[in-house]
Amino acid sequence: MGGCVSRYQRCWAFSDTRWPQWQYKHHCFVKPCPEQTDYSDTEPKGGTGEEDSRWCMRPKWPLRGWLRGPRGPHVLFPLTFDTDLRWVAKIPINGTADKWDELSASALTSEAETMRLLKRETTIPLPNVLDFSSTTHNALRCHYIIMSFISGAPLYDVWFGHRLNGASHEAVRACRTRALDSIASAMVQLERFSFPTGGRLLFGSDGSLSGIGPMRQVDHKAMLDRWLVHKDPDDDLIDAELAPTSDPKAYSTSMLDRHPEQSSVSKGLEMLLRQLIGWIPEPDEMDPFVLAHPDIDIQNFIVSENGDLRGLIDWDGVVAVPRTVGNKRYPG
Repeated sequence: MGGCVSRYQRCWAFSDTRWPQWQYKHHCFVKPCPEQTDYSDTEPKGGTGEEDSRWCMRPKWPLRGWLRGPRGPHVLFPLTFDTDLRWVAKIPINGTADKWDELSASALTSEAETMRLLKRETTIPLPNVLDFSSTTHNALRCHYIIMSFISGAPLYDVWFGHRLNGASHEAVRACRTRALDSIASAMVQLERFSFPTGGRLLFGSDGSLSGIGPMRQVDHKAMLDRWLVHKDPDDDLIDAELAPTSDPKAYSTSMLDRHPEQSSVSKGLEMLLRQLIGWIPEPDEMDPFVLAHPDIDIQNFIVSENGDLRGLIDWDGVVAVPRTVGNKRYPG
């Protein structure tokens, strides 16, 4: 696969103004370099024969393409057709035979099916999942989610006025208010997906919600030990599989239980943290868990130039979480 660059570079996957046109090619998952401003040499040329059946495309100059979310980077690949139809292919960066496992496969399936569920039963603007595969037994020979393209700008550009062309302070403030109102309207719709148990959503073969299963969570302590104790510079994510739980407090202390502290000072800090978690008030007379977006951050909101929400992206890692950190929490 082409286009490998720094893992910490962020790209705005669905920004309408940053994608050039593409020509058909196979297995190159890329995005324009940030310094590239001239897209005049990127007219689509198309292919013939076998190339026409490929979904992947490649531009005529070096590109790079990464989206880094809470679970690490994905390669995002825009697809433009002769009819001006546009899709996006999302490829997990750990989708290789030596790193992809059943936990990763089930998480990708849950992400895609959860997005489809929300598309059917809410008015939350999010990409339409056209196809997905959690195995390599497909035409692309990799794991992927194919989604519709959402036109707009990242909220960052609008929030700080980069896309408002010198608009007045009042205009910027009105745009921000409109963005927050539309985001809140989307978040409150997740309230209908509440559960007595927290974890990953499971789906039947027909795409219907069937239950709650184990969730995948990044094991930050194991990663720190790898770097600081074992002196291993590898920065691949280390995942832990956590069983479903009906106790919001157990959800919050799951990683503490996984890595008991050894020193007296660390044990004291752990005791304090557990006490603080125990003081978190939990709502009564309702399910203690609710579906929530996994990364409520400014890069995941695609908006119009006047601030209306057009798309909420990056649902990787979506699970039912305690209400105190759920759909009504403050943005990160």
